[in-house]
Order: sequence, then structure tokens, then C-alpha cells
Amino acid sequence: MAFPGPRGRIARPHAAFTNRRNSFTWTEFVAAGRTWSAKAIYVYKPEDLPAKVYRLDLSTGHKILWKDLMPSDSAGVSRIGPILLTTDGKSCLYGYHRILSDLYLVEGLK
Repeated sequence: MAFPGPRGRIARPHAAFTNRRNSFTWTEFVAAGRTWSAKAIYVYKPEDLPAKVYRLDLSTGHKILWKDLMPSDSAGVSRIGPILLTTDGKSCLYGYHRILSDLYLVEGLK
């Protein structure tokens, strides 16, 4: 399995890994970090709002929801990421893209 860095895509492992019940589906998840023991990694989908970060056990393929991330002021948030976690899973940081605009109503123009 390739794990080049915090922004690297996760490569699909051998087929037996994905055939287990409750196993992880390898689609467009992005790595956010790994555990200290390297037995699990944290993954998320950048397009999900709020961003759901999962802890993925590499030996079983079982994923557990670690945290939902969303800014307290979510107005205009279109994407969350990158997300980076510490190896102990106690701290994280994340960025997000926000698109805000103004709408003006003009009356009485001739």
C-alpha cells in the first residue's frame, strides 16, 4: 500500500482485503495521518460536508468514525481539507474553502 504523505491518495490493496464484511471501500479517500504504531491511518473525503474523518485499521479494513469536522461558521464552505492529524489522534488541523458573495438590491433606477 502506498502512503507517500499526508496528502497522498491511498492505493487499492489486494482484493481479499475489500471483500471482508464491514471493510473499507477504497474510493476517493485522502490520507490525513497515521497512528504512532502505523497499524491504522486516518482518512477522509474532501467533498463531504461536514468532513467525516475515519480511523482505518490496516490489518482488518475496519473503519471507525473518529470525528466530524466543520467550521463553527459554515456559511459558504464548499470544501474541507487538507486535514492533518497527530500520531496520537488527539489533535488535528484543517483548512477549508469558503465562497462568499454580496447581493445588492437597487430600486428606482431609470
